[in-house]
Amino acid sequence: MARKHEQERNEAIKKLIIDAALDICLQEGYKEITVRRIGERIGYSTGVIYYHFRDKQDIMDSVDRLLDEETYRTVFSLIDPEKPLRDNLSTIYDYTCNLAYNNVEAYKRVFTVSRIEDNDYTRNMWLSMIEKCLVRAKERGEISNPNTALLARCLLSYIMGYNLLFFEINRTSVAEALNAKETAINAIIEGITK
Repeated sequence: MARKHEQERNEAIKKLIIDAALDICLQEGYKEITVRRIGERIGYSTGVIYYHFRDKQDIMDSVDRLLDEETYRTVFSLIDPEKPLRDNLSTIYDYTCNLAYNNVEAYKRVFTVSRIEDNDYTRNMWLSMIEKCLVRAKERGEISNPNTALLARCLLSYIMGYNLLFFEINRTSVAEALNAKETAINAIIEGITK
């Protein structure tokens, strides 16, 4: 019983540390997170924090995973594999556009090309979600491409390129990006239905 209580206490402290790091990140930015600041915020010494995490990067990896999971759950709740593929692609583009303008820090942590490429966990979550939509679209006869896994990789790359172009390079408005969305979706749909 004591061991279970200790394990629960350790998990509670780890969650407290991650939540503090996340709060600092959201309020002041990613670069402002330090082990010392986390300790000050939660009232624990840096030694306690290092007992639960190897280093700052270990904390940041946990924060990133939490944010990835929250973003994934949000987007996945909006996606419905039973809807036409066009609708699901539109939903993904709408979400990324709005996130890019309303929460730049979250957008950059989740959707930038380097973030996706450097993080197998994030990439696999997104690939899985996109592939579920593609498999269902294939079953409905919307697409005929037999390799939905490869097609999901191509779509994720296209979405990342779209985001890079509009939000990192051109710095367009939401209206411009959403306007261009229809062209992008039409190109995707036309490309995968032939």
